[in-house]
Amino acid sequence: MRVVDCAGNGNTATLLAGLDWVVASHRSGEPAVANISLVGPQSLVANDAVQTVVDDGVAVAAAAGNSPVDACTTSPGSAPGAITAAAMAQQGVAAPFSAWGPCVDLYAPGEVVLTTATVSRPGRRANQLVFASGTSISAGFVSGAAALALAQGRGPDPGAIARWLVDGATPDAVQAVPPGTPNRLLYVGVAGVPAPQGIGQGSPRVFSGTSARFLAPSGSTTRVARYRLAGTTALPGVLTTTRAGRLLSRRYVRAGSFAFRTRKAARRISVLRMQLRPDDPRRTVASVLVRVRGG
Repeated sequence: MRVVDCAGNGNTATLLAGLDWVVASHRSGEPAVANISLVGPQSLVANDAVQTVVDDGVAVAAAAGNSPVDACTTSPGSAPGAITAAAMAQQGVAAPFSAWGPCVDLYAPGEVVLTTATVSRPGRRANQLVFASGTSISAGFVSGAAALALAQGRGPDPGAIARWLVDGATPDAVQAVPPGTPNRLLYVGVAGVPAPQGIGQGSPRVFSGTSARFLAPSGSTTRVARYRLAGTTALPGVLTTTRAGRLLSRRYVRAGSFAFRTRKAARRISVLRMQLRPDDPRRTVASVLVRVRGG
């Protein structure tokens, strides 16, 4: 449900209208998650609307805010029923731009996170990989974790989902947390949790789904022949890169940093897909960051 314009501007009225739509469209007893990656001044009306969504059976993840202020002075992060996420920076410290305070439920990654964005090109729009920062990104991690919990049968009560995420978070894992802010880091790999449906016991766990799209400038005759991949991974394994289902590279990468070039590709417009299969089939890839460029 979109409640802001193309420049990201909106108001309380559009947020309320969007939340009303969620309640009207949600079927009773159906597992559901709402992600609110926007922040405004504290509003009892907005907080009450968020609570109505929660009471209707929808778990709500909310951004704490991208200003170093008390999140209790913002909405919807100050809504008691929301799962409010602050941002952790890459070095494992509380992001200096992130809101803080007792209304924060937990921290989640929120600095230089690989994600997608829609960009405009002459005559068309396309998605591409970008690196983004903000508590909006952190809230997205929390809503994804809530969806995983629902998929594992932990619900559909939003309160139970919130308690599972908070109780399962890693304590004291974030450095430089402002006083009065809970020091909890989002964690979904809780011991004893069954594997999601579709992943059999002992089958390989694969990081998958990272794609990069390359668009040549309008009128350009330049052909991108090879792609340079560089990044880091939490586990060693085989990183495979394909274009349109055809293999471009398959390299063994060690835990830590890696960098190499693919073999030549035939076309200048390509969508690359990357997949990492770890050495140990009992392990899940916790994180992998890949930077891709033509050349």
